[in-house]
Amino acid sequence: MFELAFERAGVPRDRILHVAQSLFHDHVPAAELGLDSVWVNRRGEGSPSVRPGADPDMIVADLRTLAQRAGV
Repeated sequence: MFELAFERAGVPRDRILHVAQSLFHDHVPAAELGLDSVWVNRRGEGSPSVRPGADPDMIVADLRTLAQRAGV
């Protein structure tokens, strides 16, 4: 999925910010590919350390919080 997204986006990987909820399905592969990522922790699941290999750069409770932090 990620490789196809890179191909279709047509931008360098260092310009991509992966924003998602699933530590296992999103943040583990994003970390393996060297992507910056934001964990949308809607359920208040605690620390990303519960899923080895997940290493989000930022954690937010919802997308509104992410937009506020980004100044959007």
